[in-house]
Amino acid sequence: MGGNRLRRGLKPAHYLLLLASLALMAVGTVWYVRGRAAAPAEVVVLVAAAPQPAGSWSDQLGQELERMRTLFPGHWLGVQRLRHVLASAQEARATGAARNAAAVIWVHEGTTGPVVACEFLHQRSVWVGDMASAPPERLTVVARADSVSFLVLFLKGWLYFLAGESAPAAAALDQALALASAAELAPEQAAAHIYRALLLLEQPPNAAEARARALAHLHQAVRLDPSSFAAHYNLALAYGCWCDPDGERARAFAEIASALALRPEDDCAHALAGDLYMQERRWQEAVAAYDRATRLRHDNAAWWNRLGRAYLAAGNTQGAEAAFHTALELGRNALAESKDQHAWRELALTYRALGLYREALEAYHQALAQGDDAAETYRGLGLVYRYLGQVTEALSAYEKAYVASPDDPVLQIEWGDLYREIGEAEQAAQHYQQAIELAPCRAEPYLALGQMSLARGDIEQARSWLQRSVSLCPDDAAAQLQLGTVCYLLHDWDRAAEALERVIALQEGHAAPMSVEPYLDLGSIYLQQGAHGLAISMYTRARAIAPETLEALLGLGDAYTAKGEYEAAAVAYEEARQVAPQSAEVYISLALMYERSGAASQAEAAYLEALARQEDAFVYGALAALYQRQGKLNLAAQAYEKAIALGPDNADYKASLALVYIAQDRLDAAARLTEEALSQRPEYAFAYFLLGLIAEKRHEPDKAILAYEAAIRYSGVDDDSLRKSAEAQLRLLRKEP
Repeated sequence: MGGNRLRRGLKPAHYLLLLASLALMAVGTVWYVRGRAAAPAEVVVLVAAAPQPAGSWSDQLGQELERMRTLFPGHWLGVQRLRHVLASAQEARATGAARNAAAVIWVHEGTTGPVVACEFLHQRSVWVGDMASAPPERLTVVARADSVSFLVLFLKGWLYFLAGESAPAAAALDQALALASAAELAPEQAAAHIYRALLLLEQPPNAAEARARALAHLHQAVRLDPSSFAAHYNLALAYGCWCDPDGERARAFAEIASALALRPEDDCAHALAGDLYMQERRWQEAVAAYDRATRLRHDNAAWWNRLGRAYLAAGNTQGAEAAFHTALELGRNALAESKDQHAWRELALTYRALGLYREALEAYHQALAQGDDAAETYRGLGLVYRYLGQVTEALSAYEKAYVASPDDPVLQIEWGDLYREIGEAEQAAQHYQQAIELAPCRAEPYLALGQMSLARGDIEQARSWLQRSVSLCPDDAAAQLQLGTVCYLLHDWDRAAEALERVIALQEGHAAPMSVEPYLDLGSIYLQQGAHGLAISMYTRARAIAPETLEALLGLGDAYTAKGEYEAAAVAYEEARQVAPQSAEVYISLALMYERSGAASQAEAAYLEALARQEDAFVYGALAALYQRQGKLNLAAQAYEKAIALGPDNADYKASLALVYIAQDRLDAAARLTEEALSQRPEYAFAYFLLGLIAEKRHEPDKAILAYEAAIRYSGVDDDSLRKSAEAQLRLLRKEP
C-alpha cells in the first residue's frame, strides 16, 4: 500500500529516474541477490566490496567466480557479494567463519596501491601417512591485470582441489604458474607450488616419481617464500615419511624447526616434531612435543593418543594411561557430537593402546562403515587382528591397505612383521626390503632383517643390517643391543663395547625397569680385554638391578680371579653356589680359581663336585690336565678317556691322552690316538710333535726328523714354545750345537 501511495505522489520524470536508479543498483547487487535466493551451496566464496577507487577489481573477481559456477555440478559453488568493505584479514576471516564461507576475497590499500587478498577458511585434507598436510591459508596479490589473472586461475585450481578434481586442478595451477616469472609473483607462486605438491602427494600411481615432483614444488615454494609456514611444514612432513636423498631425517628436522619458528603456537607442527622424534626413538623429546600439542589443542584425541604412545615408549606407564584415557573421553565425545570417520579411527587407536582389542575392532569397522577406507584404517584393522591371533583376517586387511596405498612403508613393515610371526621368513624379508626401497630412512626393517640374519647364523650379514639400523636410529636400545651381541660373536670387542655402552646409557635415562643383559655382555667383553676393574663394575651394576643373577655372580668371581683377588672371587662364587646349589658351572668356576691360586686339592674337589652334578667333556679334560701336572698319570689317563668318550671329535683330548701314554711307554696306543687327531686336524702341529717323540722312543730318527719338521711347518705364531721344542729336538737328532 505504501508503495502505491509513493508512486501516485511522483511526477512521471521523477518516476523514470527512480526506475533507472533501481536498475543500476540491481546490476551492482546481482551476486548478492542471487546468492541469497539460490539453494544453499556446498562451497561459498564471499567477495567483499572494495574501497574506492579499487572497486573494479572486486567486481572483476566476482564476475569470474560467477562464470566458474558452471564448472561444478548443481549448487556446489555459491558466490556471495558483501556490500561493505573489510578492513583487515582478521575481520575477513571472522566474517567468513560467521557465514560458513570457504574463502573470502577482499581488497585493501597497500603501500604500492590496491591489494587483492584471499583468505582460505575451508580446506581438503591431504594425508601423508597418518598426518594431515597444511595448505596455505591466504594469498595476496597487487591489484593489476596480470596478477589478478593469476589469482583467477589460482582460485580455479583451488576450487577444483577442494572438489577433489585433481586433473583440472593441476592444469589450472600449472597455467597460473606459467603466467609470470617468479621474480614478479614470488609469494603467490609459492602458494600455487604448495597446492601442486599436495595434488602429487595424494597420487598412488607412479608414487616415487610423484613424490620427487612434489618435493621439487615444495623446495621451490620455500625458495620463493621463506616465510611460508605451509611450505616448511609440508616439506618436513614429506621428508619425515620418505627421507631426504642421503637416507636421513636431517632435512625433516630442519624444516619443522623453520615451521615452528614461524608459528610456535601451531599444534600440528609440534605433533609432527613429535612424530619425527618417535621415529628416532628420542622418547623424551617426543613426549615434550606431543605435550605441547595437547596444551595448544586440548580437544584433539589424536595428539593425546600420540602422547600416550610416547609415554609408553619412555617407560612412563602412568602418564601413558592418563593420556589414553583422555583420548578415550575425547573420542567418545566427538562421536556423540558427529559421525566423523576419523574420530572412529582415533577411538580405535585408543582402544588398541589400552588393550581393548574387541572394542578397537568394532571402532575400525564403524570407521569403514562411515566411508573411511584409507590405508591407515585397514592397516590398524590388520594390527588388531594380529593381536587377536586372526592371521587370515589380518592378511586380508593388509591386502586392502595395499590397494589403498601401495607405497606405504609402514604397511610393508607391519606386513613383514606378521609373516615373521607365522614363520614365513622369505615373505617377511620381501616386505622389509620393499619398506627400505620406499623409505630408506626407517630403521625398523633394517633391525628386523638383522635379527633374521642372526637367527639363521649369518653373522656378517646381520652386522651389516644392524649397523645401518643404528646409524639411522642411534637411540634404539634394541638395535644397539643386537649389534653389540653380533660384534661380540665376531670378537669385535671394541665395537661390541661401544654398542653396549650406548644401550646402558639409554637404559639409565629411561623410566622403565632396566635389563641386566647389556651389563653382563659388557662385563664379559671387558674381561676378554683384560679390563678387570671395568668388568667388576659392570657385574656389580648388574647385581644392583637383579642381585641374584647367577651370570653376574660368576662374572664377578671370574673378574676377581683374573685380577688375582682370590678371596673376593671366593665370596662371589659362594654367593653363586647359594643361588644355584645344583649348578655345575659354579663348581667349574671355583675349580679354575683354585687351580690359578695353587690350591690343587681344592680344585680337584670342585671338579668332582661339578661332575657329580653333570658329566661334561670339558670338566673331565680340565681334571685330567690337573692330574697330569701333578704326575698322577693313571688318573689323568682315566679322565682323558672319559672326556674323549663324551667328546669324540675333540682332537686336543686325544693328543693330551697320547702324551700321557708316551710317558707310560704305551707307544702303540699313543700312535693310534695321534693318527686319529691328525685325521681330524691334518695340520695339527702338536700331534706331529708327538709323532716325533714316539719315533724317537722307537729309535726311528728319520721318522722323528720328518715329524718335527712338520710340527715346525704347521706351528703358527701362537705356537712359539712348541716350535722351539721341535727345533731343540731336531738339533739333538742331527747332533747340531
